[in-house]
Amino acid sequence: MMTAVSIPSMLWRQMRCSITTSHRPHASPPIWIVPLRRQPLIGSSGYLYTSVGATLEHDLNKDLMASLRLSYGHSDFQESSRTDADYDASTGLRYFITPRWYVATDYRYQLRDSSHETTNCQRHQVFARTGLVY
Repeated sequence: MMTAVSIPSMLWRQMRCSITTSHRPHASPPIWIVPLRRQPLIGSSGYLYTSVGATLEHDLNKDLMASLRLSYGHSDFQESSRTDADYDASTGLRYFITPRWYVATDYRYQLRDSSHETTNCQRHQVFARTGLVY
């Protein structure tokens, strides 16, 4: 048995979706200038990072927009058996004070599942932002 879900045309016009991918090599910088985000691996000349992500935005009304973002990244460290899987999910609301100026809040969850247990981590972040659309 198959069921169909119809989305009213008004609702569909208010949604935007984007998908992004990237595939890029990274050289390992000297250990003293590496940010906490990516720990260097001694003996590795760098890593190859591949990611895919999607964003869905929906206008709740003329001044309020909701968003949902999901992404997955894979790091393959060169000259090593280490690989990392990075998962990222976030949701947020953006309120337009004027047609160009907005305030926003976001929640973000990140999880790293690594083949080396000492580099596994997760974090929760909450953001408050303001911005200008031009």
